[in-house]
Amino acid sequence: MLPALAQELRTHLAGRTGGYLFESNRHDRYTPRMVQRLVKGAAQAAGIEKQVTPHRLRASVATILLDAGMPLDQVQRFLRHKRIATTQIYAETSLRGMGESYLKALK
Repeated sequence: MLPALAQELRTHLAGRTGGYLFESNRHDRYTPRMVQRLVKGAAQAAGIEKQVTPHRLRASVATILLDAGMPLDQVQRFLRHKRIATTQIYAETSLRGMGESYLKALK
């Protein structure tokens, strides 16, 4: 975990040692639907017009890690994929992005 993220989480937790990392005002976990709404709202507030979902964020992190040179097996463990084939999907996306970037650079 990046030190800056760790500090943000410490600030968010404000010394709390129990419960959920992100919890509702009733000290309960967020439902998957609520997480989707929060992500969508944050994307809109940031002016992002594309559809943003929790899964899309996860896929973006995987692609960024692979593009930065993290080995596929480490990304697999990071994402907690049981099968390396699942992680390879992101590697293919990463390669496609690299090819597109290469073609743009030639123009």
